[in-house]
Amino acid sequence: MFSSRQQNRVIKLIDFGVSQIIPNDTHLLSTAVGTPLYMAPEILSGLKYDEEVDWWSIGVMMYVMLCGYPPFEADN
Repeated sequence: MFSSRQQNRVIKLIDFGVSQIIPNDTHLLSTAVGTPLYMAPEILSGLKYDEEVDWWSIGVMMYVMLCGYPPFEADN
């Protein structure tokens, strides 16, 4: 999110309201929150997941920043 409409604005990361700290290696998450375009297949499939799904989302964001469009195009 941009901090203002001026040219020399600051970019801020937001929306950490549903973030969690995974207490140990055996604890897996199951809540499906986020934007489907950026979600890893494990989350979309309803499987339990760990912090590795964050790397998937980062990869999608990097792809969009480098190419200007999402890596996957589908209606569903």
